[in-house]
Amino acid sequence: MTDSEFNAAVQEGAGYKRLEANHHFNAMAIEHLADRQLIELIEMGQRELDTRHGMNRRDLTCPNCGRGDYFRLRVSTPTTLLSGSRPYLEDDDQDNFAWGADRSCTCVHCDHEGPVLDFLPTVQKQ
Repeated sequence: MTDSEFNAAVQEGAGYKRLEANHHFNAMAIEHLADRQLIELIEMGQRELDTRHGMNRRDLTCPNCGRGDYFRLRVSTPTTLLSGSRPYLEDDDQDNFAWGADRSCTCVHCDHEGPVLDFLPTVQKQ
């Protein structure tokens, strides 16, 4: 969005706060951020998504076929990594999975794929 488009939208009163946020986001020079700053930006975004949509949501529905019973998810879980070996799950971690709105989700019925966010019923209604 150019400065003139931004100013015109503000004058029309169209969602000023969101337009202002988008304008500032688009103006960010991400390539100039240090690695730790990038990590903080990612973590801030993750916390906001988790606050808005929660973690480990199970009320998923495929936006393509409407099914809600069988999905493949990319999840996070604690693992142990020993130098020179493959990561492995300890017995305590077998049921310690987590996923959020940003994780990859695939409907096994129709192979529709996208972030979990797209499969949340509250998001589909918007």
